Amino acid sequence: MSYMGDINTIKVISDDLIKIVVCDDITEEREQIRLYLDEYFSENEINADIRYYDSAVQMLNETTDKIDIAILDVQMEDISGIQAGYAIHDCNPDAALIIMTSYKQYMDEAMDLRIFRFYEKPVEKDRLFSALDIKIKSIIKNKNVYLTESKSDIIAIRENEIVYVASKLRSTEILTSMGQVIVSNLNKKKWIDNLKDNNSFAMPHGSYIVNLNYVRQIGADYIVVECKTGRKEKIFTSRRYSSDFKKAFLKKMEEYK
Repeated sequence: MSYMGDINTIKVISDDLIKIVVCDDITEEREQIRLYLDEYFSENEINADIRYYDSAVQMLNETTDKIDIAILDVQMEDISGIQAGYAIHDCNPDAALIIMTSYKQYMDEAMDLRIFRFYEKPVEKDRLFSALDIKIKSIIKNKNVYLTESKSDIIAIRENEIVYVASKLRSTEILTSMGQVIVSNLNKKKWIDNLKDNNSFAMPHGSYIVNLNYVRQIGADYIVVECKTGRKEKIFTSRRYSSDFKKAFLKKMEEYK
């Protein structure tokens, strides 16, 4: 990890590779995906750790570290790509699942899995590249880490772990994805400057910066966010920010269609 500037800039560039697994028991189709991914990551000059498997059981046994993207065939001899997807989400709930199949009847089952994309075989290169453009951009942003001082401690927080940042006089209060509240000595302006290029964040009120991925309800004058632990918080919206916030939320949701 390389640090940019001093503690007040708070941004850290992560050297973590993007981790991808591909599982398809048909050699020709697996190799076609390999060619597509080699081309995509070479053209975009992005480093990625990509592992290829012809067995879902072997993939699950060998892949114990963080997975960012899983590209899975549905119908395989040992266990299905749908079953493998559930197992991946158990350990990597933020992993993006791209499901491939020749059989449309699996679509409803795949949708229950909260997949990122569902493609009929043969997968078209342009459609795969388009999906990667969206997801890779999000993954790179979420590998950014922020350092913040809280009393005597220096705490590192990833962008995707921030549920909201709330302004509290001269400091800010951060609610994390695990429901932890951190009081930071960095003011709201510092957080706005550092999160402004990430379309996952928007302001429902002048005192809050909210991660749209954790929004579970939007009311007439409030929103509800939910942490991974199930903790929920109600935040009131203001007229000045409400319309733009709803537009940002709807635009963000378009990425998941």
